[in-house]
Amino acid sequence: MKKKLCFILIIVTVFISFESCNECVGVPISSLLFGKWKLEKITTSKTTINPFLKNYFITFEPIEGTLSKKYYTKEILTEDNKLISTNEWISSSENCKDKSIIVTYKNNITRTYKLTNTKNEPFKMEASEYLTEIDSDTVRYYYSKQ
Repeated sequence: MKKKLCFILIIVTVFISFESCNECVGVPISSLLFGKWKLEKITTSKTTINPFLKNYFITFEPIEGTLSKKYYTKEILTEDNKLISTNEWISSSENCKDKSIIVTYKNNITRTYKLTNTKNEPFKMEASEYLTEIDSDTVRYYYSKQ
């Protein structure tokens, strides 16, 4: 009887530990970035900017045929459907618990993305400024998934 109870307790503990991070199993957090995101606001240490005069979007898409290689995602920035820039990732690291991704681009610039979501609403994304090693990070960009 004690063996059965101990076995059941172990199974329940393992099940609960898997359940607490079930969003981490299967697909990388960075794959949740794929798609089009609309810029909602920009915050600095002193002000909030609402970019309602223009339509700013950031789109993440896998680079065809290279999903498993080092350069695997293209980031496309647009303003009123006009191309501003494109960037290719060379690496990323992910934190499953807080759904954050640190991306390094070809030019050794980094950017951090943090995803949030509530039930029945689109994902929201908070992004840092594009940073070099010596930059400080006080600007935040807020996007919603389209």
